Amino acid sequence: MHNVNMENLIDAVKAHATANYNKNGWDFVLECFSDDQIKDIIGEARTIDGAIAKMREEIKWRHEMRLDQAY
Repeated sequence: MHNVNMENLIDAVKAHATANYNKNGWDFVLECFSDDQIKDIIGEARTIDGAIAKMREEIKWRHEMRLDQAY
């Protein structure tokens, strides 16, 4: 396994968000977060899967709140 730098992780999170834009709140990543904010959220992640998982946890509550507001 090779090391992935922070820029690669941010790009991977944004690519995942693009591919899943209309699912589970991933649109928030592209519409609401800067690269620096994504970096802060994914923190010490060292893998793409780890970075996506950390971002998923951050957007999960936002998505749930939006769903609650829809009713």
